[in-house]
Amino acid sequence: MVDAVAAVDALSLVPRVAQRTSAPAGEAIAVDPVDRLRQRWRQASVEAGWSWPDDWRCAEVDAVTEQLVSPSGQLLPACVRLGRARAAAGVWLDETLEDIAALLVAARGVRAATVPPAEVLIRTVALAWADEGAAQFRRICVEDPSTGLTTLPYLRTRLGEIYREAARSGDRVCTTHALIVVTTGVRQQPQRGRLLRGMALGECLRSVFSGGETLATAGVERALGLVARTPLLPTMVQAVQRELTRLDIADATPRAWIERLPDALPAALDLVTDLSR
Repeated sequence: MVDAVAAVDALSLVPRVAQRTSAPAGEAIAVDPVDRLRQRWRQASVEAGWSWPDDWRCAEVDAVTEQLVSPSGQLLPACVRLGRARAAAGVWLDETLEDIAALLVAARGVRAATVPPAEVLIRTVALAWADEGAAQFRRICVEDPSTGLTTLPYLRTRLGEIYREAARSGDRVCTTHALIVVTTGVRQQPQRGRLLRGMALGECLRSVFSGGETLATAGVERALGLVARTPLLPTMVQAVQRELTRLDIADATPRAWIERLPDALPAALDLVTDLSR
């Protein structure tokens, strides 16, 4: 996706938007240069096809406009935030890019700032849009593709279900379930080999806990498991420890241990957050 975004012909968007944009004659033009540029930008974007004019303005739009009029070296970071905001709001990529093309048309009369080339601005916004879209996708997915384990949000969902069931049955979660923590124990956490170590971690867990347990990736080279607290649990965790040792990871101390679940769900969620750091 990023490669496709990088290949966008940014320059071709600007003249197309300019052709569809009329001059602001006849309107009450703001005196303040920031307000004036924002007004021209909004008009150009709406005339270029922006779908929801009432939702066009946001804090990120204001930041980009201010950087164009009174630059402080933060224009591209402001464009990154705008791209992310548009993606988070559900704006399609083509509409987001046409909005930036409309900005470039509106900013032609701005002399107080040096506007980067069109392709630089559009590529910056497009990459930020793609990053935010990918982040949202990861948040809604229940499985981490690199390890085959579930995600932390799904683990938190399962915890909520377990605690609600315990409240209905009158059981204490700490007597029916537990968290297991597994880590490769790599001291320097080098980037090289991280993916393979994460995959191996998932395999170690699944080789022992192959039933209905919820096994989730938890940060860098660590995994958590929501498992039933049975008499066999300590033996199973020892089996995971043996599997970890067989990985023979250099400069590492792999560990697997049991964490007691607290009585209340908020405390359990805080525990998951602490263990995943």
